[in-house]
Amino acid sequence: MTITDKVRAVKKIYSSLDKDIDLVKRKSNIRCPENCNECCTKKGILASPLEFLPLAYFLYQKRIAFLWIEKLKHQANADLCGLYNPFSELGACQYYPYRGFICRLFGFTANTGKKGNQVLIACSKIKTNPSTILWEQKISSPSKYPQITKYSMQLYSIDPQMSTLQLPVNDAIKYALDTMILYFDFKNKKIV
Repeated sequence: MTITDKVRAVKKIYSSLDKDIDLVKRKSNIRCPENCNECCTKKGILASPLEFLPLAYFLYQKRIAFLWIEKLKHQANADLCGLYNPFSELGACQYYPYRGFICRLFGFTANTGKKGNQVLIACSKIKTNPSTILWEQKISSPSKYPQITKYSMQLYSIDPQMSTLQLPVNDAIKYALDTMILYFDFKNKKIV
């Protein structure tokens, strides 16, 4: 699978995940609190390089991949995601359409708990929101939330190594950028 095939495959998974999350939002009325960027300011977020390949491809196409590598290397607070910008018009993420898998999942997906039950993965603000509580009481099956495992396995099928490599978020972005640069610059590949 070429790098551009991987980018397209990841984007396809994100499109499916975003549709599933939008459906939950419409049916449940669950929303992030307005102007809340709390999850974006959490330190120590881990991510895989694969989830940032679409971003790396976009930045490479815009010819700013090297600029972003340098920015991430010299970021004042390396524990925070380098894409975080509380003044961005799109919200807290400068490249919201290209945000990673971890960013898409939080708040509106479920994972399997210790007792085999489905557990909403969300912050306390979302979990204690009356809309969330009503939705969870109303649904007959907690599987109404998009399942993290389903999408994780789809990413794994694209590239097992890149999908399971967990790095601090900025290192994952740099790895994806380095991968893109190596592929196109050093293999003399043309961007499609």
